[in-house]
Amino acid sequence: VAEAGRRPMEALAREYAAELMGALKRRATRRAHANVLQHLLGCVSERLDAQDRQELVGLIERYRQGIVPLVAPLTLLEHHLRRHRVPYLERQHYLNPYPEALGLRNVL
Repeated sequence: VAEAGRRPMEALAREYAAELMGALKRRATRRAHANVLQHLLGCVSERLDAQDRQELVGLIERYRQGIVPLVAPLTLLEHHLRRHRVPYLERQHYLNPYPEALGLRNVL
């Protein structure tokens, strides 16, 4: 995409679509989700006290180990985001990618 002005749009679109489809073929793992959660935590970490931060770190690790479902650390993270507004995180689709009623966050 960074080469949009330097390459023919049709070729760029084909390459972009191929790369996107390749990325979508890879199934998200607990390790990958835990990594994303740690990055999100980093964006709100300085606004949390030590106890809240440690609770979230521990919950992310328990998720990574398969002890709790993904919805557990997400719920706590969203709780902190409601209390400590972080505009960058509020725009992230990762936190709410599809309707809650589908229950898809309970799968991994």
